[in-house]
Amino acid sequence: MGIDISVVIPLFNKKECISRALDSVLAQTYLPKEILVINDGSTDGSEKVVESLNIPCLRIIGQENLGVSAARNRGALEAQCDWVAFLDGDDEWMPEFLENINILHEKYPDCNVLATAYSELDCNGVMHDIVLGRLGFDSEDGIIRDYFESATGVPPPLWSSAICIGRKALEAVGGFPEGVKVGEDLITWARLSLSNEIGYSRKPLSVFIRDVNPWDVGRITDFDDYTGKELLRIRSGLSGIKKKMVSMYIGYWYVMRSSSFLRAGMMDNAREAVIAAVRYGGLNIKKLLFFILSFSNKGFVDAVFRFYHK
Repeated sequence: MGIDISVVIPLFNKKECISRALDSVLAQTYLPKEILVINDGSTDGSEKVVESLNIPCLRIIGQENLGVSAARNRGALEAQCDWVAFLDGDDEWMPEFLENINILHEKYPDCNVLATAYSELDCNGVMHDIVLGRLGFDSEDGIIRDYFESATGVPPPLWSSAICIGRKALEAVGGFPEGVKVGEDLITWARLSLSNEIGYSRKPLSVFIRDVNPWDVGRITDFDDYTGKELLRIRSGLSGIKKKMVSMYIGYWYVMRSSSFLRAGMMDNAREAVIAAVRYGGLNIKKLLFFILSFSNKGFVDAVFRFYHK
């Protein structure tokens, strides 16, 4: 007997790729009990594509366009199972993803957060596994006891399309923060890690499909910096090594924020963000480079990012 899992897929204008995501769910070696597609006000007919597939265990729930966090929260609220696995409409799972989630639960039954590593398929069709940080164990799987240490300076080990969360644990931290443009998932992982241990597999069993170049402008970060303020609030309640690790994590957040501003050509904002990154996480070569780039123009910045990612 394994755990019952509800799969929640937020959907907003993913007509060209939602079938691929759903196919990856149906191809699982350990099938979920239900699939919830939360149509977040799509305008391209994405929901019609889902309806045409006639998947028996699938429910489509419509709402006005409220953002990905609201869609995930709606899915968790509507889910009939105690465990909720999230998958974005433009990503996909490897066939063994849910099977490994179930194995993690059997091995680490006290963990309310279960996740695996993931890969990135770039816009040139090349697959890259993420670089994992200090997870706190050397085996193929184990328990991440210090999330902030594992997520500093490298891609965070937790990602929204490679995670399964106990509904009660998610409810206890208030779900995903709504109305936040960038970093909403980082806040959720941070909140969850303070009160939950994380069962984790090093196997990359989910795929982030990047359909744009890394140097292209993506979502512009919130000017109000809700994510940074929330991370600082979390830090204020900690002490000792835990507080230090959260500070390093905050520094990493401001590096990501600076990168977004650089790619958007917002050099003053980028400079302000990299100064904050140094304040909380110390100085390194990357931060120094970002600081120097903040005095250049967007064309030169684009050329540097292209060179770095080629």
